[in-house]
Amino acid sequence: MVAMDETDLIWPLAPLTVVNMASSPSQKCTVIDCRSFLSFNSAHIKGSLNVHCPPILKRRLHRGTSTLDCLLTSPESKRRLADAETLILYEDGTQEWKDLEMDNTMKIIYMLLRRERINKNLYFIKGGFERFSSSYPSMCYFAKPRALSPSQTSPSPLGLKLKTKESKRIFSPRHETEMKDFAESRPSSTVKPNEPVEILPHLYLGSEIHSSQKELLQRLGITAIMNVSRNIPNFFEEAFHYKSIPVDDTYTADIGRWFEEAAAFIDSVKNLKGRVLVHCQAGISRSATICLAYLISRYRLRLDEAYEYVKKRRSVISPNFNFMGQLLNWETETQLTERAVSSELLINTPTTNCVTSPFGFFSFSSLPCGSGISPSSNTQNSPGLVTSPM
Repeated sequence: MVAMDETDLIWPLAPLTVVNMASSPSQKCTVIDCRSFLSFNSAHIKGSLNVHCPPILKRRLHRGTSTLDCLLTSPESKRRLADAETLILYEDGTQEWKDLEMDNTMKIIYMLLRRERINKNLYFIKGGFERFSSSYPSMCYFAKPRALSPSQTSPSPLGLKLKTKESKRIFSPRHETEMKDFAESRPSSTVKPNEPVEILPHLYLGSEIHSSQKELLQRLGITAIMNVSRNIPNFFEEAFHYKSIPVDDTYTADIGRWFEEAAAFIDSVKNLKGRVLVHCQAGISRSATICLAYLISRYRLRLDEAYEYVKKRRSVISPNFNFMGQLLNWETETQLTERAVSSELLINTPTTNCVTSPFGFFSFSSLPCGSGISPSSNTQNSPGLVTSPM
């Protein structure tokens, strides 16, 4: 195996070698999916962590005004990267490291590791997810597609036409490189008309009717319920953990004041390996707004990205214009907060040692990636395992 020219610190791996390394007890591997959140939720290698550098951070990262920790939000992911001795990166179809652009997420991760003097054994999957998934589909997660009619479009309350796979590009995000991710995104489960929809593995969106069906909730593994209304009862307080968000669906209601509190509650349920149902009366406006706010703050999606993502899973969502305005303000506030945090981290984050521990590669997780990785020796070795031709 021949190392790359870029300081001989990153190596290509064939899919078979990735499997060998994941199966070896002596290897402490973390596989990092460097594609966008939407692509990751459409399909990914089981057990991989999602790290994607949104365009808003790329300029600051290249200027040296931000750190690796700014990309990473999940405490569990930070622990997993800290424990790992080896990082295996992948995108869709990477063939040669030298051909990647400097603003590519894999290149950015590599650059930040070197800048912060954090040493890990670094590899990338030659051929990316396309090659790995064709060779080992059983080791990948694929969301189940839902058929859309050729004429179906998703109108946005912002007045934008959000495209479906078959439609023309009549909606243009500010970053053209993200367009492919919209077309490839798929619902995370087959939608049944009488059930709430899965937005994320730990987050479901539904209506009052769904919240009143105990057997359905138990079958879906729901452990907590967020009631976004003033007058809908909490039907099963003895069986589920409830959170009440007392908001009316009006053009004067202040739902924005609840965004952070709601997101913290959802995070707490996720950290306990639970699932939360967010509902209002119809599952159209208030509860959808809470889910959108969560995606904006915790997954760094723009409002239009989050809206299309949820719309493809629950087509009836339609937050009122008042709520959409508050979501736009929330998007701006979230971006400003990230800037402030990144500046503070750049000044105050020390470099610390970390003890590694074993990690099971093929346990499924759809979390975005975390940080906390530690410095180690500056040696780089070839995998030394059974390989297949590059």
